[in-house]
Amino acid sequence: MSRFESLLWAARWLMLAPVIALLVGAVYFAVLALEDIYLGLVTHGTEAVVNMIRAVDASLLAAVFVIFALGLYELFIAPLEVKNAVFSRVLEVVSLDDLKAKLGKVVVMLLIVKFFEHVQLTKIEGPIEMAVFAGSILMLALALWLIREREG
Repeated sequence: MSRFESLLWAARWLMLAPVIALLVGAVYFAVLALEDIYLGLVTHGTEAVVNMIRAVDASLLAAVFVIFALGLYELFIAPLEVKNAVFSRVLEVVSLDDLKAKLGKVVVMLLIVKFFEHVQLTKIEGPIEMAVFAGSILMLALALWLIREREG
């Protein structure tokens, strides 16, 4: 049974493949964010705003990929020796629930950014559209408040 357990323990190194892939994905989204920032700086009006919102969106996706990569590494390979105390709270993952909670917060922010990206392209033509828009913002505010309340 000892050999089987050794094999199972060594199998944790398989998680290195998704960790590396996630880090490559994070670099990809960071480059997209830089491109969108550049486009936002060279354009004007609504198009500039949409490009900047896309940059925030890509940045949040890069953050999700980094957080997930570091979380998988810490859970399956080895704990990270983070020297900076400020970042240790952000990047430290001690359980799958902890990883899900960190990712959940970033995903909610990502959805909010996506919402505002779509709102920029929407024309409000009457009171019903305005009420739906206001209700949508109220729901987003409620979601953020619930996340904050859950933290304590």
